Amino acid sequence: MSKSEGMVKERAVKYEVVHQRHKGTEAQRHKGTEAQEEVHYMSEEEFLEKAPDNKVWELRYGELIIHSPVRVKHKSLDIFLSYIIFGYVNAKGLGRVFNSPMAVKFERDLIYEPDIFFVRNTNLGKVEEVIFNGVPDLIVEVISPSMIRHDRGTKFVDYERFGVKEYWILDPQKKQFNFYQLKRGKFKEIKPIFSHLRGEGMGIYKCKEIKGFYVRMDWLKDEKYWSEQNVNKIIYELIGKKIIYELIGKGEIAKDILPALEDEELIDIIGKERLKRLIE
Repeated sequence: MSKSEGMVKERAVKYEVVHQRHKGTEAQRHKGTEAQEEVHYMSEEEFLEKAPDNKVWELRYGELIIHSPVRVKHKSLDIFLSYIIFGYVNAKGLGRVFNSPMAVKFERDLIYEPDIFFVRNTNLGKVEEVIFNGVPDLIVEVISPSMIRHDRGTKFVDYERFGVKEYWILDPQKKQFNFYQLKRGKFKEIKPIFSHLRGEGMGIYKCKEIKGFYVRMDWLKDEKYWSEQNVNKIIYELIGKKIIYELIGKGEIAKDILPALEDEELIDIIGKERLKRLIE
């Protein structure tokens, strides 16, 4: 066995020790939901050289995990959230939003590819050409049936111990959405705020790491919101009319015309332009 292989094996043993210490946590509660994974051995150098940009590969202490193709509902929710989070973060100038298969290196031989992750401006120095070499401020995983154990167990443990400040686990098949925030080094589940007058569907989760951003539970549960036109309306709601004027307006003409438009007319304009001035 080479010296490098020995180091990887040692890290794998350390990982198992850490994993065992978290029994009784989220990982144990989801016992029995085995992930359907294709696993091979690979070094970090090989991973960075060979990982394709059109598939999701992850490396966990020498084990290469190749993800199966995701379902349509999974990808649709992923794209929807990416669009509205990116639009909001970019308009507000808060940082950068990345999609899988952008890799995140937490430490030597531990590289994950979250579905979506957010990095604050103060953390952007760790962004490299093909990898983010640090801990994201927010990670969103849209889980598939085959990867429940991986996202709710293994990743939950690792994201917590490396200090990810906020972690969302979204299951579009079961319509189960869990939001965790790091409190004193441990993930604490934060429940959405529900309006007793307007029903459970009007619940809102307020994001901690992206200031001012929130998601409504009906946006996540109902696929009708994932269409392009509704995405534009949601970004419009999140950002606000005044800021949109500033971002897409053009001098004195904009001051005269834009405020006179009805909300729906303004949304139509934004939709046709695909929010170019807003999110590019």
